Amino acid sequence: MTFIERTTVTGTLRGRALIRKQPSYYTAEQALAYLLRVGWVEGAYTAQDIAEGRFPANLENLEIVVRRHYISFANDTTLMHYSAEHYLDITPEATFKRLVEERKGGTYCYGHHTLMLGVLRALGYRSYSGIARMNFGFFVGGKEAYQAYGHMILFVQLGEGQGTDPAHTWIVDCAPGPPCPTLPIPLSDDPTNVLQHSVPGELNRLTRGFAAASSILPPGSSAPYSPEQAAQVNDAHALWQMEYLPLGKSEFMVLYQFSEQEFATLDYNVHHYAKMFKPFEDVFSDDVVGARFALSESDTDRRLPVTKRLLEKYTLFRGVFKRRLGDELVEKIVCRSEEDRVNVLRKYFGITIADEDIVHIQKTEARWEKKKETTREMDELM
Repeated sequence: MTFIERTTVTGTLRGRALIRKQPSYYTAEQALAYLLRVGWVEGAYTAQDIAEGRFPANLENLEIVVRRHYISFANDTTLMHYSAEHYLDITPEATFKRLVEERKGGTYCYGHHTLMLGVLRALGYRSYSGIARMNFGFFVGGKEAYQAYGHMILFVQLGEGQGTDPAHTWIVDCAPGPPCPTLPIPLSDDPTNVLQHSVPGELNRLTRGFAAASSILPPGSSAPYSPEQAAQVNDAHALWQMEYLPLGKSEFMVLYQFSEQEFATLDYNVHHYAKMFKPFEDVFSDDVVGARFALSESDTDRRLPVTKRLLEKYTLFRGVFKRRLGDELVEKIVCRSEEDRVNVLRKYFGITIADEDIVHIQKTEARWEKKKETTREMDELM
């Protein structure tokens, strides 16, 4: 397998808008602790270096931070099930404590990006957060079916003086789970803006488009727009689309859509409350899921930089654990009980679950006795 080199495409926000440098809710000491937690070996920096702006907030280091995050933390909602409170705290303080200080497990997209946003700002990057809406049809192999906006992402510009153009912008999605780019991707719909996901042939790209159910008439052969108006409609109303090409397939599929609007902590708290206390038909509420990435351990791979290594995927879904390298199934475990499932979470995902807390799942829809069977489409995706 051959690594696909970084795209040379650059992207910008509309109007070449610049992101303001914002203070972080994490200290320089916490940012350094994060770097040590994810195994940073690409340069020796102190908390004082970070506090005084000597950490190079450039593209190379952004790629390293994102990739090391992916291989260090799992997508994890076990506290929804194996705790008396049935609650996963996503505040900056609680997320830092669980993932960095105590190393007890992972979190889901809100927690991952809350942590990453604070770390990037502390390191000198200019960043803000946005919200995407997942295309559920992607996961079931069906027609386009967008859910409510509920997937957190980040818009990132480099530190001051760290790039050729301060308006250059990247999308960072560092939550293991959906097949998103495992490196920052330029905010551009240039056809050559394609990134390798985990192995060659498995790709991500960005496009602009409209949902089929949109009330806005999109430009096209049947739309009564002049060329100038069509360009204006596209610019004003077309959404960004994160797309994914699975191995062995010929067509990209839309994973989620998003705009460039900035969202605040209150927005995420409202979504998070709904997910924790009024679960709808949501995989986090009716199943114990896990996802993470690990570096491939092939001999030829180990000599490469961390950003060029092939990645293995670990998934737990509907009681089935899979470890894959591309289309090769390296390991599979079919759990037969709640004890089996907990042991997989502990061993392969690094999640701490006390024996006395296992009983709490009996009050949830995810308890073993109510485990659902997976569909063929989801089994292939996982």
